[in-house]
Amino acid sequence: MRRMSDSANLILEALNATRLFADLPDELLTQLAPLFTERCYEKEEVIFRQGDEGEALFVITQGQVSVEREILDGRRVTLALRGPGAVLGEMALIDGSARSASIYALQRTKGLSLARSSFFHFLAEHRLALQTLLVILCQRLRESDQKVEDLGSKNLVERLAGALLDLAPKEGTDTEAGVELSPVVNYQLLTGLLCTNRESVSRAIRELRDQELLEKAGRRFVLRDLQGLADLYTLSE
Repeated sequence: MRRMSDSANLILEALNATRLFADLPDELLTQLAPLFTERCYEKEEVIFRQGDEGEALFVITQGQVSVEREILDGRRVTLALRGPGAVLGEMALIDGSARSASIYALQRTKGLSLARSSFFHFLAEHRLALQTLLVILCQRLRESDQKVEDLGSKNLVERLAGALLDLAPKEGTDTEAGVELSPVVNYQLLTGLLCTNRESVSRAIRELRDQELLEKAGRRFVLRDLQGLADLYTLSE
């Protein structure tokens, strides 16, 4: 039996770290791995641009990206942060429509690209992969629905509390003072996530600091009371 190359093994490991491909048998992943092409993007480089044709799917293996949408006044609204194991571009890849958002590398980012034609061919032969993809799409739709619901039912301070709680497990490190968020969580990111302006975000942050739920340690935010933030976020439910 032919031994797999180190590169192929690394691709298999990367696919096993994704929600989309992790549940597939090793035999199927072995067939899928050669269809991917390795890519590398530098900080602030565009991986996908809003409006472009969806010609490829991208799996992040190293680094971090922001998912952003440009709105009518030209501002960029941050929809999400994604890191290793994230699958990007799957929706446009399926329906062939234009990209609904842009993807920017927040740091040097490596990943795997899969062409639309190869992806469709694989899904046609492997129903389990198709079923898993549908689950992911449903989860993404629920995330979008939750954001819309929050906009209508919660004030900015409550939404900020929810956004910080969502970022905590992905960008946080436990310290004696609380959960310290990485520098990527800044005013610009929070402004985009909350679909507002920096002045409003600053006021909301001051209110959380006054309630001793949040503090600053240099350029980093520290979540002092996760339960307090959770109670505040669910206050209006």
